[in-house]
Amino acid sequence: VVEELLLAAVDATIFRGDAVLAQTILQHLNTLGKSAQVAVAVIRLAVAGPLRGDNIEGTILDLYDKHLAGANILMDQQMGQFLVNSALHHGRMDIVTRLMAVAEDSQQHALLKSLGSQNRLGHARDVFNVCPEPSTSLYNSLLEACNASRDVRAAECVMKEATSKGLADVVTYNTMVKAYLQCGDLVRLRATVKAMQSQGGDLAPNCVTFNELIGATIRTNSEGVWALIKEMRSCGVSPNQVTCSILLKSIQQNSRSSDVEKTLAVVDSMEDTLDEVLLSSVCEACIRVGRFDLLARQLERQHGADRVHIRSSHTYG
Repeated sequence: VVEELLLAAVDATIFRGDAVLAQTILQHLNTLGKSAQVAVAVIRLAVAGPLRGDNIEGTILDLYDKHLAGANILMDQQMGQFLVNSALHHGRMDIVTRLMAVAEDSQQHALLKSLGSQNRLGHARDVFNVCPEPSTSLYNSLLEACNASRDVRAAECVMKEATSKGLADVVTYNTMVKAYLQCGDLVRLRATVKAMQSQGGDLAPNCVTFNELIGATIRTNSEGVWALIKEMRSCGVSPNQVTCSILLKSIQQNSRSSDVEKTLAVVDSMEDTLDEVLLSSVCEACIRVGRFDLLARQLERQHGADRVHIRSSHTYG
């Protein structure tokens, strides 16, 4: 009940712009409690309420120091980002450290990815360094931040660190594959895939690995795609729905008949169940290239026991 009253009071304070009520709320925080939800609401007083002034970041940091230390404010991504950004801009790594200590894994990952998408890789690394227990998933999030910033050298350093600590998994390697694809470094890309093949087991190339390679190759080299499909199968990896979708989207009016036929053969041999979305892609590809004979053959399955149940008008269209 107390928490609900505090939250309602914050909402009323922001709506009315009542600075006196805002100060009253702050005076009662330590005695009435400061759950994560209440702490987030108090940050809102500085971001969008009557406590907002010329120095918003300073106000937010002061609120945290005096009233909110220990609360998991990252439960709200927007308010959490305001606090983290303020702390980073003012060199308050002590606050970032306390926030990471109580944050859930998913919140730590989301923060790293967000900083990477903002091209703030240095800050992402600072946050990573104060996480209590670096894990495989955290290293993978930091690698994604490197990729978002298109900093392949930083990604290599993260990869080396994760590998040396025994914290690299197949996702780590696949993220490095993506990094090398982004910068066009085919030599290191191939070396990474070879390393995955050598180690085998859980680190062996999987569908994600080959789908990344196929998606990057298909735009310029159709023959290279079929070599990859062959390599994929030789590694014991079967094309899946994503593989087929990539191949089908590449089929255009000027596509070679052999490529169209090979693509539909991959679809037919797929171990995954053909769903309505993929069936629609098959129909569209056949129509784009004018191969109505192949379209008719694909639609014949709709008369059999393995027909795809269609619920969307898009497929009928």
